[in-house]
Amino acid sequence: EIGTFYGVQAATSCAHLPAGMACDEFAKDDEGFLVWVGPGGSFSNPQWGAGGPVVGGKTITWGTPFAGYCTDSSTGEETLFCNIGNTIPQYNIGFSTSLNWKGVSLYALINRSAKFDVYNQPLQWGTFKRFTGIYDQTGINQAQQKPIGYYDAWYAVSGLAPSSIFVEDASFTKLREVSLSYRITPDQLGNVPGLSSFSSIGLNLSGRNLFTWTDYRGYDPENGETGGDTGSAAIARVDGYNYPNFRTFSAAIEFIF
Repeated sequence: EIGTFYGVQAATSCAHLPAGMACDEFAKDDEGFLVWVGPGGSFSNPQWGAGGPVVGGKTITWGTPFAGYCTDSSTGEETLFCNIGNTIPQYNIGFSTSLNWKGVSLYALINRSAKFDVYNQPLQWGTFKRFTGIYDQTGINQAQQKPIGYYDAWYAVSGLAPSSIFVEDASFTKLREVSLSYRITPDQLGNVPGLSSFSSIGLNLSGRNLFTWTDYRGYDPENGETGGDTGSAAIARVDGYNYPNFRTFSAAIEFIF
């Protein structure tokens, strides 16, 4: 399907275990990941660093995320190369309105793009370099606090490859534009020295990309890479340290003779 992201799927359910591996030594943690807790293990008796079974050619450790398996939709074979998201929105919708009253005009445009995914590279690489606040355990219940190695495992699940941990729903709503204008009429200009020769004067103030509502953890959910095989940022929605769309303001004065 066009827009599909492929990469490494962090295990989140028993379905992500290799065929034939029992799930009785695994449990889902508070982050939503399936983790190995050992025979009869529990989160109340942490054993960080203890080695567990081999999954995907790697020995997984107690309580930490790992790369899971999925089924290739074309071949039906078990694979570690999975469908982890799609960049095409389910819908795009916009609303605009114009109000006019005694020479004052107000225009506003708001739009929404919903149910599409963005690969958040800055968050992934920042986690590896420990530049993000993900590691901060302040205010977290002691029973749910994690060591640094837990979050290092987020990066280790895939390395530099795309990972389901960092492919995020980037649905957003934006206040795209607001414009306010006022037209000074000839009657109003007639009493102002030097301006009576104009038939009218228009004053305009406008702003774009004024506010964004989103749960996306990057700077701007509206991004992508224009290069590569697709040549389309709408398909290759990779947040590769791109500049966000700027919030801009402009003003204009229009003289009409």
